[in-house]
Amino acid sequence: CLWTCEPDHVQHYSGIGSENDEMTYILRKADAQFGGFLDWLDSSGRLEYTNVLAMSDHGHFTIKSPPAELQRSGAAGVDAIAFAKVLEKGLGLTAPQCVTADNAGGVMIYLEDPADIDRVATWLMAQHFVGPVVATEARGVPLPEGALPLHCLGMDGVRAPDVAFSFAWNDETNAWGQRGHNFQAGKVNLAGGLVGLGTHGSLSPADMRACLACSGPAFRTDVDVTHATAHPDVVPTVLACLGLERPASVEGRPILDALRAPQAQHAKATSTFGDIVEQTFAASRRLPDGGMYAQAMVVAYEAGGPRVGRLVSAEFSHAQTQAKEKTPARL
Repeated sequence: CLWTCEPDHVQHYSGIGSENDEMTYILRKADAQFGGFLDWLDSSGRLEYTNVLAMSDHGHFTIKSPPAELQRSGAAGVDAIAFAKVLEKGLGLTAPQCVTADNAGGVMIYLEDPADIDRVATWLMAQHFVGPVVATEARGVPLPEGALPLHCLGMDGVRAPDVAFSFAWNDETNAWGQRGHNFQAGKVNLAGGLVGLGTHGSLSPADMRACLACSGPAFRTDVDVTHATAHPDVVPTVLACLGLERPASVEGRPILDALRAPQAQHAKATSTFGDIVEQTFAASRRLPDGGMYAQAMVVAYEAGGPRVGRLVSAEFSHAQTQAKEKTPARL
């Protein structure tokens, strides 16, 4: 197994698609390391019977200037303290707690009084910087109108927030022609964080989408797998390549469409897994100022297998606020 932290780190420092000397050096270095591994397989006579999988764990978006109302003197990004003060001042909340993750594209909110969940969600939906909004159903109050339930994203655990949202992104290009901009939640740290550079952690397609390329005797050639897959599917796929049964403790399902017939048939015969089913969740709300907030998300999950309802992927088709008598902004 060959793991490299590049080209992740360099995009935090140099920007997505940058052609400066550092980016060029890092890309050539990472390419040479992977190429050297393939050359070794070839020169040692192993390449023809070795299955090679190359994958990323996430994408990146370009950081845009944070909203002025969420900045705090001496801070960069969307500061947690500033955001908590905005909630307290704007909604009169007594002690809201706001948790952010450095270099993330969203905010999780914990509230003392569950009666405030709907108020916070409604306020968020009216803000120009807010994209998808999800909320809990576990504190004895109804799901806020216009919000989607936390379980859509697999966030309904014991540490679940009351309300969470991802910042509103756009697909504008950066200085190097790469699409996808969003706000950053958190302060500048060792991973960069300056406007114009790269980061990840939102629900935008730019950083939610990862890639996987497979080659070798177990894999079909010239095939693009278009249905939803996820990182847990890699291990069952490797087991299928080796002709091994997937243990019950291993999550995921083999990517059958990528496998040649013998490996796919063996996986079907030795492992139990469900079909991938897609479901669309949509919600909207008329805002107090007469505007409209609407969002929709397509979720893929495993149905009928040992882990029924296992979340495979989630992608928002849109999340936007339309002000009264105004054209909705493209988010």
